[in-house]
Amino acid sequence: MRILVATSLVLATTAMAAPPPDARAILWPGLFRPALDAATHAPASHSAPADETASCRCAEQRIRNGWCTRCDVGHVAGVPIRSRTLFDFLDAHGHRIDPDRLECAECRVAVRNDRMCSECKWGFVDGLLYFTELTYRLARGTPLAAEDRPCRRLRPATPAAVWCGGCAIGVVGNAVYTSHGDFASAAREFARLKDAVATSSRCELCAVVLFTGAECPRCGPDRVDAETP
Repeated sequence: MRILVATSLVLATTAMAAPPPDARAILWPGLFRPALDAATHAPASHSAPADETASCRCAEQRIRNGWCTRCDVGHVAGVPIRSRTLFDFLDAHGHRIDPDRLECAECRVAVRNDRMCSECKWGFVDGLLYFTELTYRLARGTPLAAEDRPCRRLRPATPAAVWCGGCAIGVVGNAVYTSHGDFASAAREFARLKDAVATSSRCELCAVVLFTGAECPRCGPDRVDAETP
């Protein structure tokens, strides 16, 4: 009963179209906590059908981690995502919260120090809540278009994780970093994202559980990974 009530709370709080019912059951442990009541802001829905009358906004959405309605594709860290289930699950935009309403003591410390909570696996940057380590690590970088980056090495032809020793700057997808530690952590999660996108073409829920550590309710222990033949 608690999970069902919390699921409704998540969907109402995020103001997104509901994912498939079996997707709700595999959200990471600790997501459905009363602390989610603290969230007071959320992105708009990205689950509308493709709009063939709209203009392509992929160039803009690659920087904003958004959805292009014309092309029916989302972008996270500059990586195109065709799976709406995976894109909506990643929820790359932070949620504004009231820190005083967080029930987890470690979360209350983390939100004031731009850190992750090791218990809830939530991250906080500038007072915003991020539900995965990937989106938390991306938020610690600065979104920057390729043409605005200082050197050619930081402008890979496709989204990648690259560190330039000469500039002392790294890029992970669409975000740049001046801290090598932040860059390395983001690069690790970026690799997970690329695996998830590849996996989603075979099973969207298997792609989601790459971020949760749970078991795919469709495939069970025989989870479909990107490299599965």
